Amino acid sequence: MNKDINNIVDKEYNFNFKFSSEDLIWSEDDDLLNDKLLSTSSLIEEIHKAAFEILSDYLGNDETSVVSNIKLTHLSLTPYDTNVYLKIIPEKIINNNIYFKGEAFDEINKIAEFNLIRTVVSKKYLKKQKEEKIKTINKI
Repeated sequence: MNKDINNIVDKEYNFNFKFSSEDLIWSEDDDLLNDKLLSTSSLIEEIHKAAFEILSDYLGNDETSVVSNIKLTHLSLTPYDTNVYLKIIPEKIINNNIYFKGEAFDEINKIAEFNLIRTVVSKKYLKKQKEEKIKTINKI
């Protein structure tokens, strides 16, 4: 990690996306599928991408960041073809863990509150762990 990464702490980052992709639709209840509501899992994925982007300039070529924890409270529905805005604030950095808090809004109101932790890890470490897991699975 770049030593300047501490400059992100307590700084507010803003992101937005348009909920206009069929891939983001809540699809668990067939009766409501045609209502085209933003799924919680899609919102979480957009939050993860934004937090990753915040960190990307501070990581070495041999590093990446992974989500190690997320807590999200989904407060309000979001209809299709709506703009969604994310406010993300890195709160603190402890060792290789970066703690974030944030809120998501649509064009009308707050739709979610969240906290997440991204952990900076070596890309080599991830690949090694994957290979070891595959070997173990193949032995079963």
